Amino acid sequence: HDAALAGDVRRLNELLDGGADVNGPNQYRSSALLYAAKTNQLQAAALLIERGAHVLMPNNSKTTALHCAASTGNIAMCQLLVAKGADVRAEDEDGDSPIDVAEDGGWEDVCAFLRQQKLTAAEAELRKAALGDDARRLALALEKAEDEELVGPHLLSEAQDRLARLESARLRPKAPDAAHGAVASTGPAAAH
Repeated sequence: HDAALAGDVRRLNELLDGGADVNGPNQYRSSALLYAAKTNQLQAAALLIERGAHVLMPNNSKTTALHCAASTGNIAMCQLLVAKGADVRAEDEDGDSPIDVAEDGGWEDVCAFLRQQKLTAAEAELRKAALGDDARRLALALEKAEDEELVGPHLLSEAQDRLARLESARLRPKAPDAAHGAVASTGPAAAH
């Protein structure tokens, strides 16, 4: 944690090569990656991720590395974390997302970047759900997209139409199986 805080990449490598747990939490359940993100140590963060650090791992207050990077306005750190799978919609114990934290700090460039990532993630999630046959999953993705008012009306309309088709198909009675129907109709006739 101290090496990450200081951005001491050489020491981090030594510790990790010696068997240190890259995700080992301290007494606050904070990982070294959170410390690197909080102190804008981009090289240290990149090394930790390369060595297996969990980008989504929160501390005791549900703060993630992305929350830490957003709070300091470090767009390069935010970009790295998002590229490696950080969740833009993650909420800390106060219900704040990284966008909220960036807004509180007045970091407009970080806010704009994170909002765009949130939009991209919401659109991708909705499109993926709309391509599948799981009406419940699509309904949840649609509800989330509508609640967050992120995706455009055209995509929402397409997803709503797809959901209506899936639900309609689910409610339609299934046609009897041809083989089953043939056995049933010839069975009693053969007995006569």
